[in-house]
Amino acid sequence: MYSSLLTLPTTDEYKDLYLDEYNAKQIFTFDNIKVQFPKGKFFHLFKESSTRSKERHKDQWSWTRLQRILWIKKALQDNSADLYEGWDDDKAAYTKERRVCRVDSNYVVVIRLVSATESQILTAYLVDTDRTLEIIKNSPTWTMPDKFKE
Repeated sequence: MYSSLLTLPTTDEYKDLYLDEYNAKQIFTFDNIKVQFPKGKFFHLFKESSTRSKERHKDQWSWTRLQRILWIKKALQDNSADLYEGWDDDKAAYTKERRVCRVDSNYVVVIRLVSATESQILTAYLVDTDRTLEIIKNSPTWTMPDKFKE
């Protein structure tokens, strides 16, 4: 289901693709939640820290993330994906307002719900350690937050 890696010559070309494919279009999850992709989110989505520090300082491009740019939409629309509650560092707790979508290739897309039908992209990445994968798999299963149920 997931395409081969996309290799473009420059980060500017990946940014143009992001703006054309995500920012300029309406993207929906398989269960009809609209996902917004703000222009300014490109750098956050596709950069990473050169160190594994807690400071979250993203100082270099992630070619692993950039080459999987087209996987984001596919993962969001994959109805066989595993869905988990996301971790909120500020609250130091899992929250149903963050939805982690994990597909078989251990690719993860995280969105933040703002209503039952709208959300924003938070991050997308290939899980690269067994520890991270186990943490995700042991997270609570995601269900729609009560405050968004009609």
